[in-house]
Amino acid sequence: MFLCYSCNGSTKGNWSDEEKTQLRSQFEKQRSQLDKIFGKENTNKWVDCAMLKMENQFKNLDAAVKDLKGGENWSRLH
Repeated sequence: MFLCYSCNGSTKGNWSDEEKTQLRSQFEKQRSQLDKIFGKENTNKWVDCAMLKMENQFKNLDAAVKDLKGGENWSRLH
């Protein structure tokens, strides 16, 4: 689902704007699926929440993708 590279300017809880933009872009590619799951009116809220949780849990986007690869660890974001 995600393609990424590590940005040197990111830290746990303080990702670079570039990584946040890249993550949001990846979620947007999945928008139709997310809308079906959460409803169109709730998708933006879910994306914002998931992004915040990922930023606070991982030092950067690359670390998040490696840890969450395949979706088997997505429940950790709840």
